[in-house]
Amino acid sequence: MSRQKKLVISVHGVNSTGEWQAEVSSLISSRFTYAQVRYPHFVRAGFLNNVLDLGSLVLLGGVSWAIWWLWNVESQWKVLLWLAATYLSYRTFAAPVHRRKQAVEEVLSKIHRETEVHGHGQAPHVIAHSFGSYIMCRLLHESTDSIEVDRLLLWGTVVERGYDWKRPFDKKSVASVQNEQGSRDWVARLAAVPFWIRHMGCAGASGFKTTQAGVRNLPLKHEHSNAVRNGHVGHAKKVWMPYLLGLSHEEYRRFGGLCGNCGAKSESAIAEFDDATWSWTQIGEVSCSFREHTEMLIGAHLELHEEDKNKERVSKLYYATRRRVWTRMGQVVDHPLRIQQAALSDALTTWRKGEL
Repeated sequence: MSRQKKLVISVHGVNSTGEWQAEVSSLISSRFTYAQVRYPHFVRAGFLNNVLDLGSLVLLGGVSWAIWWLWNVESQWKVLLWLAATYLSYRTFAAPVHRRKQAVEEVLSKIHRETEVHGHGQAPHVIAHSFGSYIMCRLLHESTDSIEVDRLLLWGTVVERGYDWKRPFDKKSVASVQNEQGSRDWVARLAAVPFWIRHMGCAGASGFKTTQAGVRNLPLKHEHSNAVRNGHVGHAKKVWMPYLLGLSHEEYRRFGGLCGNCGAKSESAIAEFDDATWSWTQIGEVSCSFREHTEMLIGAHLELHEEDKNKERVSKLYYATRRRVWTRMGQVVDHPLRIQQAALSDALTTWRKGEL
């Protein structure tokens, strides 16, 4: 029976129909079940329509001009114009509140549907950009309906820096949060201007101010949307995928870099690779090097099949596994532990055929 893939859901921001969601589809789908959640409420003039209702604002301007024009004139229209101005002033600020509520409810409904169909009873990972980050944080904080997220990846975040992460963590609505803090993200800084919108702010530029365990700000030199744009998915490969797989991008980058250097026959890199310890090579409280961990797995496989696990054989299988790990790291995006296991399985198969 094949292993069921974890569900990853992406949520886009305003002024967007989710082009970046489609661009990363192939990469994420190689390892996960991928669902793209979209909503139509802020496709055009998104930021402004999120703050003010532009249609009402334009009409208010026209009515205001008419009132000014008739200021010193006796006219039966003046009362109606004042009533219209009052209503349009209210609608200018009230309509975006309703529109935001509709967007939040639609995203919640679609997340529930995708989780029910593809989640296999597990909480999904979620990637949210810009206003999508606001929607997710609002859902986690305010929703009376049950919502559970495993890993929440935020980029271009337009959420307040002082957002109370304790509440969703206490409710077990989320297990882990990574916020990409783009120092050049002027859009996120601008999001702090409409201070009357609850939960909205500039955490995408300045980071969250929190001591909550499980929340991490990841400082980057990115603008609001240039991490994934125009078909360039390198950032998603180097930063998003490691996080979704349960690794820090620093550890994944270091492991990948060592594999590349070892493939280039760097003796110092090979020695460092053999002796390096990783989060996934730890057994209980014991930190094992890659070599120690791999040789333990080799020994367990040989013992399971009642084969002699002499030192020469174990070393030969280790070197074969190591070479395959170096090669696979350049070919696939996956957790190093699964790459190690696949490489070991291939080395054992080749050895049993007498071709090693």
